[in-house]
Amino acid sequence: MHTCGQRVAEILTFAVTAGFVGVLLVVSSSLVPFGPSQASPVIAAFEVSMSPLMQMQMPLIYAQGADPPPLRDYVFFRFTLKADFSPVWDWNTKAVYVACVARYRTDQYVVNEVTLLDTVLKSREAAARWWLDNAQKYPLEEAHLGALAGVQVRLSLRYQVLRYCGYSPVFEVSPVGTAPPAFTLPRAYASPPRGESPAATG
Repeated sequence: MHTCGQRVAEILTFAVTAGFVGVLLVVSSSLVPFGPSQASPVIAAFEVSMSPLMQMQMPLIYAQGADPPPLRDYVFFRFTLKADFSPVWDWNTKAVYVACVARYRTDQYVVNEVTLLDTVLKSREAAARWWLDNAQKYPLEEAHLGALAGVQVRLSLRYQVLRYCGYSPVFEVSPVGTAPPAFTLPRAYASPPRGESPAATG
């Protein structure tokens, strides 16, 4: 006959083993999800418009005490988008972070990445009906004056599946077709840069 202590030890051992196996299954299912693999969002519409190339002072709050604030190149993008991110949702999904990323090359840096717009889709219903209508969030700005003139910018959608537990993978897709859409920024400023006459920019 087993003593009371032995029975308690056996029950505790079984409980710890079952808990460990459960945690192992949850972690492994997030690394190797069950069901259809490589689920992708459905982008039904994606349109972009951009402002002229402008040279403006950066906001005073970010100028770190500089008076007047330094000048920077700015281009503003607006997005009209209709997308369904519910295919990437599963039982272990807490939310999906989505960002529209711009990549471009300048004389100073080979690769530049800027987030132009982002959001967090907090439910499967919100993920299934993500719509934007002429939305604007972050500008494309450059500290090196003139660096954005005539630059080619490529756009992509980057999203991260935020899980309750386990690994949260990051993916990237083109919003149109298989290749990221490319846009060429204007070569001339919308108005003459500060300190120059209109003739100097012609």
